[in-house]
Amino acid sequence: MIGIVLGFAFRDIAENFLASLMLSIRRPFRQGDVIGVAGFEGVVQTMNTRSTILLTIDGNHVQIPNATVFKSTIVNYTAGPARRVTTDVGIGYDASIGDTQRLIVEVLRGHEAILNEPPPMVLVDALGPATVSLKAHFWIDGRTLSPHRVRSSALRLIKRALVEHGVSMPDEAREVIFPQGVPLVRMDDTRSNVSPVQTSAAAQGRPAASTAEPDTEATSAEGGLGNEISELPQDIANATIPEAASGNLLSRQVPRRDQ
Repeated sequence: MIGIVLGFAFRDIAENFLASLMLSIRRPFRQGDVIGVAGFEGVVQTMNTRSTILLTIDGNHVQIPNATVFKSTIVNYTAGPARRVTTDVGIGYDASIGDTQRLIVEVLRGHEAILNEPPPMVLVDALGPATVSLKAHFWIDGRTLSPHRVRSSALRLIKRALVEHGVSMPDEAREVIFPQGVPLVRMDDTRSNVSPVQTSAAAQGRPAASTAEPDTEATSAEGGLGNEISELPQDIANATIPEAASGNLLSRQVPRRDQ
């Protein structure tokens, strides 16, 4: 009975210890790798006999039991330098799909943060109620660049190019603009008394809102194109982790994000 009780009491401890040994032998990740496991994503800080510690993009240190890490699917984002990014673009049915595809590919090829090998491509994804849905796929260096920031930059430049070339991008909720105003006819008057009601900004003498986007690859609002994890404050990245003092089972080496 005592053995059964002790077995249940130390089951989790033994399970995590054995999982740490298996992880240290198989090495699915290294210190400094950016991984996704058990619903968390961050850079690997250390691994002890109990848990693996990640530094998330929010600056939090997350301790995941090694047994959970060993049983879960591990996504290692820095195992290879190239990382594919996908973004959606919707165009109107009156626009030429082929010409729009070539236009978007030219924008992606001209972006300094996007790799030319493998080359970017634009595919037709679906025919929606009001738009033709396109998916643009391109590759970046995931070790030094942020996929979210590069996607934002690419979408902004794609929108600029589509507007400049007159490619329509309608939505299911359409807005109809009457530059000369909306004519109203009173039922008790003749047609000669029709008077237009000026509703547009141009008709009222106000300047129309500019739809032109900046042609820079990164704006101040986007904060550059660098990896967010590498830009975390040093006091957060170098914070002392209590359980890290118990020993690191990962080989200490230069993190990949600094290479």
